[in-house]
Amino acid sequence: MNIEAFNKIKIDVHKPFEYKQMLNSTVVRKNTNCFSVAIGSTCTIDKTLYRLGMLSQKKPVNETYKSFQEIEDLFLSDLEVLDLRYVKLNLKTKPSIEQYVSTHPLDKRSHIAVLFAKEMADKKIHDFHFLRYDSEIGWCEKRGHNQFLTNENITWPCNWYDQLICCYKITR
Repeated sequence: MNIEAFNKIKIDVHKPFEYKQMLNSTVVRKNTNCFSVAIGSTCTIDKTLYRLGMLSQKKPVNETYKSFQEIEDLFLSDLEVLDLRYVKLNLKTKPSIEQYVSTHPLDKRSHIAVLFAKEMADKKIHDFHFLRYDSEIGWCEKRGHNQFLTNENITWPCNWYDQLICCYKITR
């Protein structure tokens, strides 16, 4: 693992999320993904680290995901090595998550991350996706290499084959 990149990401996730860099910097948009948004990083030094399990060194970059549980476990392992605190919210639907964020104000150090995964017809997990909510910008997501979307522009779920896996409150 690129230790310099890991250390920069770890520092970055403990600062306020620089969402304006996502909006305004092509370099940031091309070198980050939805996971980087979920953890609050705009560090562009090594985008391979923005794959679940890479930061915690539990999943090689070329190995496929085996289950929804594995994806969640890898997410939590990555949060732990970044020293991010988390609480699982037992919320499995868009209305329950929206109700939660409307009735539980978040402080400036906390945000909500919602994890989705794509299981295809062959029963393999092909990808993951995150939505993020914080009190400053509301809902946001990073799609592909160029799109950083906020509020009314995000979609639930992101694609017809996405399944909501888990929802966490994360605190830096």
